[in-house]
Amino acid sequence: MNKTKIEWADRDNKGRFISEGAKGNKYAVKHGQSYTKLYSVWHHIKGRCYGNDSQHKKYYSLRGITMCEEWKNDFVKFQKWALSNGYKEGLTIDRIDVNGNYSPNNCRWATPREQSNNKRNTLFITYNGVTHSVSEWSEIMGLPYHVVFKRHRKGWSAKRTLTTPLVTSKSHHAKQCEFSNVPIFMKDSLMPITGEENMLREFPQGLTKEADNG
Repeated sequence: MNKTKIEWADRDNKGRFISEGAKGNKYAVKHGQSYTKLYSVWHHIKGRCYGNDSQHKKYYSLRGITMCEEWKNDFVKFQKWALSNGYKEGLTIDRIDVNGNYSPNNCRWATPREQSNNKRNTLFITYNGVTHSVSEWSEIMGLPYHVVFKRHRKGWSAKRTLTTPLVTSKSHHAKQCEFSNVPIFMKDSLMPITGEENMLREFPQGLTKEADNG
């Protein structure tokens, strides 16, 4: 018996797929993959490109990003591409050109870290001639991500951002003790409320108003 090729086009309210020719008639044979992780990836790509969610529209359809016809209308073709191009659990689909479409020549499987480095808003820092993302530098230097991020965004140099040690609770307490000899009537700017210069004590050496943790 000859097998009829089925182009998967849509699904009913129970998640069952129907072909173009079977719409409004009877259900075509299912591929049996509707509840797999890979199917979920495929389904979410379609949602990003063609769904009505305002956030998705902003970053996908309104930027002209689409899913190639080969994948859009046939999950099995997407599945075959994925399995022959390194797909495995824990990886996510990543567009090589973030302004390009979802298609075989513009997609790859990447770790979450690799994908985060490929986003339009990823921050990079170059130090000693080496460039890494903020996420990578935080891992390399043993610093919390939010500390490196805040220091960089505040305009710190790469060297200062990456080499300034964290203020531990012990060192922070020591600085508080060192600062304890400053009169309580001093403002944050360390100028006396009275404005009398002779009442201004010397600012403790090594203490900065800006926290070393960014």
